[in-house]
Amino acid sequence: TDVDECLVANGGCDANALCSNTPGSRDCTCTSGFTGNGLACTDVDECLVANGGCHANAQCTNTAGSRTCSCLAGYTGDGQVCTLLQCPVGFAGQGQDCAQDSDLDGFPDTELSCSSKYCRKDNCVNRPNSGQEDADGDGIGDACDTDADGDGLLDTSDNCPLIANPGQQDGDSDTHGDVCDNCPVVSNPSQNDVDGDGAGDKCDDDIDNDGLLNTADNCPKTANGNQADGDGDGFGDLCDNCPQHTNPGQEDADEDLLGDACDDNIDSDSDGVEDSVDNCPNVAQW
Repeated sequence: TDVDECLVANGGCDANALCSNTPGSRDCTCTSGFTGNGLACTDVDECLVANGGCHANAQCTNTAGSRTCSCLAGYTGDGQVCTLLQCPVGFAGQGQDCAQDSDLDGFPDTELSCSSKYCRKDNCVNRPNSGQEDADGDGIGDACDTDADGDGLLDTSDNCPLIANPGQQDGDSDTHGDVCDNCPVVSNPSQNDVDGDGAGDKCDDDIDNDGLLNTADNCPKTANGNQADGDGDGFGDLCDNCPQHTNPGQEDADEDLLGDACDDNIDSDSDGVEDSVDNCPNVAQW
């Protein structure tokens, strides 16, 4: 009869090996987490490859035949998944490194040792400024700097409070200094810029940036490259206050943005949209 060698001293296999009896002999196989020929098995350091499968913000610690994962300081989880701890309301920072945030703008009142930008001291401790803008780079945020651009003029009397211009040149006399005026040679106190291209509407040949000059655009302030004009009144559908009723004068007596030609003041479903332009006049849509 066959002798089961595995019954005595694990068949001569390593303590970290599995002994399997075979007819007239036995096989030795290192168990998971170990490597070798079965007679001699050495531990595999799982942490050497891909942090042992632990999360990027976890510490992998090798153990006999396995490894453990533990989240780093400032993180919480099981080591396989680690999430950043959040500072409590009224505080800012990263993980466990938190300090008071008096103005609740996400930046702490004092400098912290953590690396995140939200660990840097708030440049306006008592005035919210989540962007931390600092035009003159003096360490005092624009929101609380009485001379934000550092040109020697208080913001209250500076015609370009965020761009240094000690000479205060204002060629078009619109109260906006030339260096910050989006139309420096055309007076435009409002500084309106529909397409946001940096050129004020007063001096922009294509206000809505739809590729058509204002003089040839049937909606000069609303981009409409196809120039659709369903009622043929010279006003594009996108800016026509009665797109389905010809009204070249665009009259709107009650100034409700609905032209007189299509304004009957009837709103059957009381949803704030008059029947003449309501796609469901009998069913309120909010």
